[in-house]
Amino acid sequence: SNPDRCYVALEELDLSNNYIASLPANALEQAAQLKTLKIEGNRLSIVDDQALKHLPVLETVDFSINQLAALPPYLFNESQQLRKLLLQNNSLSLITADLFKGLKNLTLLDLSHNSISTHLLSPDTFQGLESLEILDLSHNKLTRLEVYTFATLSALQVLNLAYNQVHVMSSRTFISNPILKILVFSQNDLDHIPKDSLKGLNALESLSLDHNNIKELYIDTPLPSLTDLALNNNNKIQEFPVKWYLTLIHI
Repeated sequence: SNPDRCYVALEELDLSNNYIASLPANALEQAAQLKTLKIEGNRLSIVDDQALKHLPVLETVDFSINQLAALPPYLFNESQQLRKLLLQNNSLSLITADLFKGLKNLTLLDLSHNSISTHLLSPDTFQGLESLEILDLSHNKLTRLEVYTFATLSALQVLNLAYNQVHVMSSRTFISNPILKILVFSQNDLDHIPKDSLKGLNALESLSLDHNNIKELYIDTPLPSLTDLALNNNNKIQEFPVKWYLTLIHI
């Protein structure tokens, strides 16, 4: 290390609501004890892939309300302690397969209000996020959900998919999310709920399917923990199957 450099004991740095357009390499290397970095509400469009390299104890990063269209694939490589990552209200469309790799302590990931589409989400996008409890993907451009999309998120408890254009949901989409408690599908384009698509959601307490185009509700999967079900503003539901109703009798 350079003896002329002054390393500071800074733990929180708030640069929000300024005019910062870029975060260059090693810009924060003197703040090795930094735990919280807030740069929301700036003009950030460029982040160097070495920008967070010397911040090993970083726990919270807030890049929300900026102009980011993409992030370097290895930006968070040394951010193993990261717990909260706020990326909402940007222009993100490409999420590389390695971007979140290794963030095994991350519990909250907010990707809402971006331009993320289904074909740019790979089976590896959320790999390694074994502690993730809250994922917000609302207000994006998702059109379908594959069986692999959330397959690695075994700790997931809250999933917000509201305000997308989801019209296709694969069978057994949430089979790997056994402790999911809140699932929000409001304001999408679903016209039916495929058989087995909610299979395995024994802990699900709240399911929001309002403001879709649902015509048929043939869900043959018991949801024993469900206490809140929203089906309003579908306008096309003509029949509510008695068989499924009997599995929801506790609501």
